[in-house]
Amino acid sequence: MDGIRFAPGYSVEQTVEDLFRSSSDSEGSDAEDDGTETQVDQSDEICLHELEENDILAENDDSGEDESAVLVSSGRDIAWSTKEPSIRRFPVRNIQRFSAGIPSTVSVSSAVDCCKQFITNELLDIIVQFTNQRGNELKVSGKLVDWRDTDRCELLSFLGLLILYGVQKSRGKYIDEFWEFEYGTPPFRATMSRRRYQDILRSLRFDDRITRLERKEKTGNKAEAVQEIFDLFAVQSQTSFIPSSNVTVDEHLCVYRGRCSFNVYIPSKPGKYSIKIWCAVDCEHGYLTNLQMYTGRSGDVREVNQGKRVVLDLVRHLAGSGGNITTDNFSRAMTLAKNC
Repeated sequence: MDGIRFAPGYSVEQTVEDLFRSSSDSEGSDAEDDGTETQVDQSDEICLHELEENDILAENDDSGEDESAVLVSSGRDIAWSTKEPSIRRFPVRNIQRFSAGIPSTVSVSSAVDCCKQFITNELLDIIVQFTNQRGNELKVSGKLVDWRDTDRCELLSFLGLLILYGVQKSRGKYIDEFWEFEYGTPPFRATMSRRRYQDILRSLRFDDRITRLERKEKTGNKAEAVQEIFDLFAVQSQTSFIPSSNVTVDEHLCVYRGRCSFNVYIPSKPGKYSIKIWCAVDCEHGYLTNLQMYTGRSGDVREVNQGKRVVLDLVRHLAGSGGNITTDNFSRAMTLAKNC
């Protein structure tokens, strides 16, 4: 995780290391810029480092006189300065090495291309395969009389109607109202019939129900029913856009009151029953660069240092970028800062 630093606090011990590192790195960069070879006497370099060390020690001694200028941990083994250190040159590890924007490997020219960048043909084929499997099962049992297999094009149309449903904030509205001629929504009537929409919605599946229990026992993952397409979407989020230098890791609660073994209950939230998803988001562009679903405790074993593990998982693809990662107090740990 080299090249990523955390915003909160300044370590007094780390300041000394940063000054030495930035000094040695900058000398090499100056020689390259001038196009000439520069030989530095080792004795002069040692003297220079001794002078810088004396200056730093003097600054620390001055700050030590003012107890309010230094924050000390409960174990008295870590100290943070509340004053930003004066560094002549920017540390190499804090230099942004990639420009934010769309990578050269991604080609998009319209809103449809952007949508297909995340909802790929591979993801659609998985949904089509298992939706048809479930629809035929219901047809054999007599619960769906007129079922016919769907395809990519129809599934994309169905997903478009779901997005339109959400954009209009139609939660709680009867589904029949969308197909009414007088007060309905024309795109719904123009896309498919109400009965076909309900048949697809009832048959919609994302994995093989026959092998689901076996896979759950093998992996211990309660979200095995949606994990495959969730991971495909996460990979596309990581590779479709280069985030800026400031990324925030936090949780997002998707309100859901259905049957789910890993639903979380938080009374203080507006939506008390939710599915928790940890997200890494680009602060400048509002782009979701990675996400991970919380599926609860696996067995009777309690996970230790969960906050640290989540942050490292979500920003692993940003290693070496020189960006800043901001977290809340759930992920606050000295071991996490040292690992990054």
